[in-house]
Amino acid sequence: MFQPSSVQNSFRSMILLLLIGGSLLQAQTTVLNDVNIINEYEKNAIILLTNNDPETFPYDQAYGLTNYWTKWDVLLNADNTYSFRLNNKYLSANADGGVNVANSIGTNEKFFLESGNGTYYIRTWRHTYLGANGSGWKDVIQSWERTSNEEWLFNERPDPTGGLDNINISNYITKNIIILLTNNDPETFPYDQAYGANNYWTKWDVIVNGDGTYSFHVNGKYLADTGTTNTQVISAITTESKWTLESADRGTYAIKSNSNRYLTGNGTGWKDVIMSSTLTDEGRWHFFDRQNVTTYTDTTLFIDSDTVGNIDENWATVDFVGDFDFTPALFANMQTFNGTDPADLRIRNLGVSDFDVFVQEEQSKDSETAHNNETIGFLALAEGGIRNTNGQVIAEAGIIDVTQDDAGEWFTLDSFIGTYSDPVVIMVINSYNGTHESHMRVRDVGTTSFRYQLEEWDFRDGTHGTESVAYLIVEAGTHSLEKGGTLQAQTQKLDHNAEVVTFPSSFSSTPVVLSQTQTRNGNASVNTRMYSVGTSSVTVRLQEQEADNGTHDDEWVGVVSYGN
Repeated sequence: MFQPSSVQNSFRSMILLLLIGGSLLQAQTTVLNDVNIINEYEKNAIILLTNNDPETFPYDQAYGLTNYWTKWDVLLNADNTYSFRLNNKYLSANADGGVNVANSIGTNEKFFLESGNGTYYIRTWRHTYLGANGSGWKDVIQSWERTSNEEWLFNERPDPTGGLDNINISNYITKNIIILLTNNDPETFPYDQAYGANNYWTKWDVIVNGDGTYSFHVNGKYLADTGTTNTQVISAITTESKWTLESADRGTYAIKSNSNRYLTGNGTGWKDVIMSSTLTDEGRWHFFDRQNVTTYTDTTLFIDSDTVGNIDENWATVDFVGDFDFTPALFANMQTFNGTDPADLRIRNLGVSDFDVFVQEEQSKDSETAHNNETIGFLALAEGGIRNTNGQVIAEAGIIDVTQDDAGEWFTLDSFIGTYSDPVVIMVINSYNGTHESHMRVRDVGTTSFRYQLEEWDFRDGTHGTESVAYLIVEAGTHSLEKGGTLQAQTQKLDHNAEVVTFPSSFSSTPVVLSQTQTRNGNASVNTRMYSVGTSSVTVRLQEQEADNGTHDDEWVGVVSYGN
């Protein structure tokens, strides 16, 4: 599991938080009050237990209860994220994949809403999604998937006595809602199949008459008790279409006609709504509606890539096309070989809108660090899973902190988001806390883990302070991405001689290319250099420090390309 960097944490903690005299001011707007958040697949509602653990409870048992812990407030924050409040606690997504509650709104308590099939996906700052972990009493979880188990409804049970528009009327026992068929016969239909549909016949208006009665209207018709066993609809409000509402248990209502008979559900499935002289549990009804929280358009910047020219030994600022929600994982490589001295790109001041970059030559042979202008390519990715157009996680990006205590120290990352059969790994230092010339080195890349270190050039002592490091794991092959563009990954055995690497598929325009050694067959410090980037290939070679003999053993090199 990736951990957010110190840079990322410091940025996130500042998002729209104003600290004045020790008081934390939060800009937010209440979108909904007292709604149930219900899982589409499990039909479980999120509740808050007395020990402040959010869990899900079966909808049939929990829906409509007046207890505070089934009623959430939905808050819109000033940065267009949403927070969910209940009993003065806020739903919170942890960095370790858990879900709990917090006392105030910070980064972990901010969520994004993505529209589903008449539902919403609730996305965390980690680009995971909230899900229900099965039926019954189950935890609310973070999931990298986006299936029906990660779809949520926002239900509100309003008070019908004030009048309502476009409401569902659901039987308490059978969980069936009243619909109006094309032949104008009112019947009930199973909640799980009909709820939330936009069809007109699932939406009733509750009309308040001036004589203490109510009428129920849909599609120009009014529910009526005309003296038969079954109910009917008529075209006007008359004595037969006037009803009284009697408050029943658990927030339900009994609906009584002018002839003192009760509207009653008649079993499950497609069944008639009948009239009964006796009030039973089947004669108790909920009034509820699926609330629209937002009309979601996915304008969130998830991927940004570009090439920038005239980058040399001096710091330069590169802008993203827009602002990310949080500091992205940044991957950058030189796309040209105009300066032949061994060098790497170094990055500092990475934020949501830009970063600084320069070409850092190593000084093993001499102290000269001037470097010819290079064109660089960068790929910035929001942390989390990267999906193809089928919704499968085919890559992932994350940020970790790395402290290199000595040159022989290696670390292991073994908590992948996705499942890979042939992964390719790219790692890039995203900060400039240690000025010694350095880059990342990768080895032992497997299906579930890889090893890495922060490698200084050999003329240095190999000890390096803490840096923020971005990593990218991509399944080998060609992937059309859900967010747009094509991502490709491959490996090829290379040495110090330049060789052409042909992409698995050609691009329509020149892509951004990243490369990284995947092995450590040669012990000398080494990086990759690239040039002649085209739509179908790139030329790549290995490069040791200048003081060495210029040769290097074969290494497997990973090449990742992104474009259209």
